[in-house]
Amino acid sequence: MRKRPKKIHRAPDLNLTESAPVAGFRLISVKTSTPEIVSFSGSFLCGTAHDRTRKGIITHVLAEMLLEGTKKRDTRAFNQALEEIGATLSFAATSTRITFEAACLARYAPVLIGLLAEALREPALHSRSLGAVKKRLFGELRLEEDDMKSVAKVAWTRLVYPPSHPHYEPTVAERKEHLRLLQKGELTAF
Repeated sequence: MRKRPKKIHRAPDLNLTESAPVAGFRLISVKTSTPEIVSFSGSFLCGTAHDRTRKGIITHVLAEMLLEGTKKRDTRAFNQALEEIGATLSFAATSTRITFEAACLARYAPVLIGLLAEALREPALHSRSLGAVKKRLFGELRLEEDDMKSVAKVAWTRLVYPPSHPHYEPTVAERKEHLRLLQKGELTAF
């Protein structure tokens, strides 16, 4: 006798609302049981799939550089603006996107959204910051060389995907070389 699949219950109405708090951004929100805290995440297309020349290095460096100041504020002033409102903001790179996560008290949400917009629209991309980010990423790549899980993942992607596929991953040595060769002009052009 065949078992019938369990009935899946629909999630309760999430009370979604959509707005555009800053020109160029679409915000979809949901009320939670902690109305005094706002947290949000998002992403935009900008991953390895769009970074063919440096095999994802440009995307990873750009994600790091987004918190290194803007054309209006240097790194210290940008981080101080986040700290003054008790906010967190982070960026990360994936194979197809740059993602962001942010949180703050609800009353400061417009300020945080403005800072996010500033980081995305007007990143400083200073050569000095690029050097620091490259140094940090070289350190992460050295650690990755000794991480068997990472080594196995890279080997797997190289077996499964052709080099033209966005999920194909270059070796650590290849990424180090791409990082070494990366110039500021490539970031601004990207």
